[in-house]
Amino acid sequence: MVLIAKQPLLSICIPAYNRPEWLWRNITSIIDGNDDYSKQLEIIITDDSTSLECQEVASALLDRWPGQWNYINNPTRLGMVKNWNYSLELATGNYVLILHDDDFLLQNGLAIILKTIQANPVYSLFLFGVHLVTDQEKLMRVQAPRSEHYLSPQLAIYQLLNQSSFVRFPGLVIQRQLFQDYGYFAEEFGPATDIAMWLKLMSHRGVYCVPRATAAYRIHPQALTMGMFKVQTLQQLRAIFNQARATNLLTPAQLNQAEANFLHQFILAGTIRLIKQHQWATAEEIFNLFSTQVMEGVGYSLKWCGLRWGLGMFWQVWQLWQWLRGHL
Repeated sequence: MVLIAKQPLLSICIPAYNRPEWLWRNITSIIDGNDDYSKQLEIIITDDSTSLECQEVASALLDRWPGQWNYINNPTRLGMVKNWNYSLELATGNYVLILHDDDFLLQNGLAIILKTIQANPVYSLFLFGVHLVTDQEKLMRVQAPRSEHYLSPQLAIYQLLNQSSFVRFPGLVIQRQLFQDYGYFAEEFGPATDIAMWLKLMSHRGVYCVPRATAAYRIHPQALTMGMFKVQTLQQLRAIFNQARATNLLTPAQLNQAEANFLHQFILAGTIRLIKQHQWATAEEIFNLFSTQVMEGVGYSLKWCGLRWGLGMFWQVWQLWQWLRGHL
């Protein structure tokens, strides 16, 4: 480990787990061609892996890196949320970026991030654009703010709670002090813990939006998010909306509509994702979450009613086809 006395401007926190090839891509996207920024940067890797492959990758790449870095192999597996928090607790930079091992920075992404936060020291949260890519890094689409602007706490949580994909992890840069002021990721919210955290931070500080993509967000079957489409997650999401009500930043009508939009988008996105992978039975299970008790009291979503109706008709036809196959 290289020790540098001066506090880095940015800590890049990498929670790793059994994906050495993608970790290689992740780290090289940070260090290749970025020696000029090494004094402003710190790399933190907390490794929850069951083998030493990720450690070998980190050592092979970072031993030649002139900047500050720290690799920790967790002697006992911490699990998703605790590993995120551990990486943040080890960070010393003024700002932090959580870059999961399956994501990576785009060319010039690091330069854009550093220059933006240096030019706007008054803000605590920065939301950059991301490229959504496949496991083979094929670009699916670009998700980015339309213009450079600041969203007040009220407007920020309105956006956050009306669309389930408003924030992608590698697009958010956070002032590290905020975790000390407002706490770390809460395990009680499970896979929805990121939404709970963004709500907490944005309800206090708002967010500064930047219409430039800095990182790639990899969508693939191994992602932890693939297992989050279940009743328990819906319960956790509804608990988050109850927390949003306690902020009094939005009216009851706004929150009720936001909850309907958010939960509809969440279920529909999960359904479509599994349909694309031809996992028909699992996709149908996700769609049927609309009929579970946890969705009682959730209002009507005009925004998503057409897609919900269309998928409902699709499943009726699919069920009929399955019945015919079994009886002909």
